[in-house]
Amino acid sequence: MRTVIGIMVLVCSSTVSADLPPAEHKILSQPNSPVKIIRYGAECKEYHIRDSYIRDDIHHKVAFLNISSQVIVAVKINLMSFNVFNEFMHGESGYAVTDMDTFTRMYDPNNPSRNYLYATKGTWIANLTEKNSNFYWGAAYISKVRFEDGEIWIADYDQIARQIRDIDSSLGIERIRKF
Repeated sequence: MRTVIGIMVLVCSSTVSADLPPAEHKILSQPNSPVKIIRYGAECKEYHIRDSYIRDDIHHKVAFLNISSQVIVAVKINLMSFNVFNEFMHGESGYAVTDMDTFTRMYDPNNPSRNYLYATKGTWIANLTEKNSNFYWGAAYISKVRFEDGEIWIADYDQIARQIRDIDSSLGIERIRKF
């Protein structure tokens, strides 16, 4: 009887100490996008006012480059949040309204630190309404770009939906377009 109890205690205690692997944030690829996201990360932070907990916020940090041959005046970035079970939690759009000169000649896929130096950077905060949101990882993609001449590029949502369905099969193209 002592042996069975000892094994049971060992098994239960080993499951308690398990840690999640580090989150792998994803940049959803679009080969024809005039803007390239070169770095993306997200983390959940508690928001406090005067030492009182208010809510959890997800801070999405994005660095991106204009790799087209035209000047860009605005970019819309879609940011997605997922929980520990890869279930969609929240969608948010980030906007950058700023002149972005072309960096086509400077962009070097083999030199990420140089690319980051020339990148436009921003942080967008998604406010969550609940504590312990179980946010685990995020995904980002460029959804729209406005050029100086007024032309607007729009993402291929079918391509984005295919990448997302590999993660959460319940997400359809209609839901992805909503934010």
